[in-house]
Amino acid sequence: MKNEFVALLREIKGHLEKSHDSVWSSESVEAMMKLVSESIETLEAGRIPDNDELVLAFLPTSYLQEISMENGWSGEYLRLSSRIDKYIES
Repeated sequence: MKNEFVALLREIKGHLEKSHDSVWSSESVEAMMKLVSESIETLEAGRIPDNDELVLAFLPTSYLQEISMENGWSGEYLRLSSRIDKYIES
């Protein structure tokens, strides 16, 4: 379970690495990269990341979706976020 969650977060991180800030998002790509990277590190250390921060970042029309729309990977974001939601909820 943890390994798949990390893999999904790494996919998001890969998209963020090629993205620029969105005028619609109140958070920067850099801030989202930090959140995702820290979540990966936390999971790899055997701990649970801050779900409140992840929930907020992955909400519909929130930071990550707005960044994905600005950068042309919104379809991929929707696919990944629906799978990530299962891990955030548990």
